[in-house]
Amino acid sequence: MEYTVRLESVKLENIKNVLNGKIKIHDDKKTRNCDIVGIYGQNGSGKTAVIDCMEIIQELFMGRSLNDRRFLDCLNVNSPYSKISAGFFVTSEGVGHYVVYEVEFRLVGGCKPIDFFIAKESLRCAGGGVRTVFSCDFENDDELFSPKRLFGELPSVKKKMKTRLAAQKLLAKEQKKSLIFSQTAAELLKERALYEKEESEKALNAKSLNEKAAYKNASAEKSLSGKFLNSQETNEKILNTRDLNGKERDGKTLNTKTACKKNAASTETPLEKSAANAVGGTLSAIISILGQYANMDLFVIKNSHSGIISLNELIPFSFKIVEGGARIVKGEAGIRLDQPTLFPMVGYKDVSVLIGQLNVVIKSLVPDLKIELKEYGEQVGDDGEPCMKFEVLARRKGELLPLRNESEGIKKIISILSALISFYNRENTIVLIDELDAGIFEYLLGELLSVLQENARGQLIFTSHNLRPIEILDPESIYFTSCNPNNRYIRPENVGKNVNLRDFYYRAIELGGQKERLYDETDLSELSLALRTAGGNIKL
Repeated sequence: MEYTVRLESVKLENIKNVLNGKIKIHDDKKTRNCDIVGIYGQNGSGKTAVIDCMEIIQELFMGRSLNDRRFLDCLNVNSPYSKISAGFFVTSEGVGHYVVYEVEFRLVGGCKPIDFFIAKESLRCAGGGVRTVFSCDFENDDELFSPKRLFGELPSVKKKMKTRLAAQKLLAKEQKKSLIFSQTAAELLKERALYEKEESEKALNAKSLNEKAAYKNASAEKSLSGKFLNSQETNEKILNTRDLNGKERDGKTLNTKTACKKNAASTETPLEKSAANAVGGTLSAIISILGQYANMDLFVIKNSHSGIISLNELIPFSFKIVEGGARIVKGEAGIRLDQPTLFPMVGYKDVSVLIGQLNVVIKSLVPDLKIELKEYGEQVGDDGEPCMKFEVLARRKGELLPLRNESEGIKKIISILSALISFYNRENTIVLIDELDAGIFEYLLGELLSVLQENARGQLIFTSHNLRPIEILDPESIYFTSCNPNNRYIRPENVGKNVNLRDFYYRAIELGGQKERLYDETDLSELSLALRTAGGNIKL
């Protein structure tokens, strides 16, 4: 299925230290194909929260469980609930829809939470003449889905599906999974779409029969009128009794026309009603598209990737490979740096293709660098499957060295480069990178973003502490985190055309002038005293 998905906005409520904040990614005023958003702010001000929320959305869209401590740590322990909303523009078969997915969480254990659960989720979409709300309240055991009319008419729900649905809902709540993006919901929506098709065909048949009947009545009346008009004797009678029979005749004509209109209206009403309620196919298609989008087009690269690279034991590759448009592979591969890697043969071909893809670009970023694979031969893995044992090497000016000997910045670029290649070439791709600048030379980072901004087709959201990118990107592409947790993300305002945004940011921190304060000031004298005091208390 051909489709286009663009993330429009992300809204956070009570996520970490963000009580309320919204990032708008897509700007209708932009003339470029791509959307790039850089998020800047002091430590602990909510930058990573956006990346965390999109990881949660990805897991739910793919039908995965949120049974992991890292997701619990994303929720604000002082709030009764936490909520994430993500808006998307979805286009399929020439029809566009604006879709908003919203999920709400509640903690278990009060201010010392030990767990959480999904309390509510909903999918709202508008487009193609159809407005739909599809929601699930996990705290309401009496209602499986809302609205009830969506599935209440289906025979299977009345007979055999109700018990299964109730069990699936309990299981989804326990495993912290989405019910909307579950297989059960997909089956129900397909059945609903089939039901709507049958009802639409019935309505069309009824309309056709009524139109034929109305046409027959109108033809009979026309024929009768023709006979009267062609009869001289009848014409004289009509003229002589104009007041008596003319009024009656006009009344008959009027009543006949009214009846025809009523018949026409009655035939259109079921069809219009059927079209207005034709949401099963729309929802089914949108849910399927979003699931595929999360699986094949959404990259979430956390700061933990950089941590793994720093250990110099493993390098995680986020990759997407497209071979001739017919075969697409997307995922993550961990390749060891401290020793040769044993990789299944079924996936080793993809590793070879990935290295070839990276070499096309890496030489433009890092002169005289090429990545190579040194094979040690086939072996049998622990599971009995054939594997290839290999090592990743870096070639510089004819010399081969293990990749672990390269700098942390080069390894970081290599690990994210395949995702950036997909972002550059494919409008559906969205890449979210936490601390994009980690280990990368700031001038190179600026040059890379300059090329991406001008020619890329996808979407990129990143956090950074390095201010070089804000000198390169347009002010509309930048968000600053504020000191106000109820209005956490703001765009720079009152920026002149030729103003250096780095200098502007520093002035805004020191002098203000924005909607919110951007930095909690550090008292330098207090800091100096604290350092001196702490040092004086140390006993050697």
